[in-house]
Amino acid sequence: RSGLSTVPWRRNSRWQMRSMRLGFSLVELVIVVTLFVFFFITVTPVFRGSLGAARADHAARDLFAELTAAQDRAVTHVVEYRVYFNTKQNSYWVAHGPFVGRDQYNTIENIEGEIVDVPDRLKITDVKGRRGSRGSDYLAFYPNGATDVGEVRLTDARDRQRQYRIETTGTRVEFVQPE
Repeated sequence: RSGLSTVPWRRNSRWQMRSMRLGFSLVELVIVVTLFVFFFITVTPVFRGSLGAARADHAARDLFAELTAAQDRAVTHVVEYRVYFNTKQNSYWVAHGPFVGRDQYNTIENIEGEIVDVPDRLKITDVKGRRGSRGSDYLAFYPNGATDVGEVRLTDARDRQRQYRIETTGTRVEFVQPE
């Protein structure tokens, strides 16, 4: 009689004690890890695409800021500034006068160093400005605040429909954002 009454009580007690000691079972851990892997696999491509687009947007805005700064420095320092573009190497740099000839200039350092390489995802596809004799196109900014009338087009290499346009209108630098 005492054996029958204590057996179920002992089983319950042992089962409760065992589950409290062991923590998670192997099956539960496998399910949780599988869910994390599935979530990671589905979300990673979305973030990669948006991160690349954000970098391209940031690089285009950096170029716009560099052109605007060149115009401001030309007025402040009362000397001509030029921003040169090399479409083959996908880079640009800033130079300032006095200019003796077409190719003689003093290179200045900007935030990124002498030559700024545009990220691979963004390509300098077209520059409408002046042509230097070394094959590089440039836009000039003058001490009176005037600029060359020109345009720089940047194209997203992965999304060809996404194009940035930076225009110099003679007195202002304008950033035209892609749709």
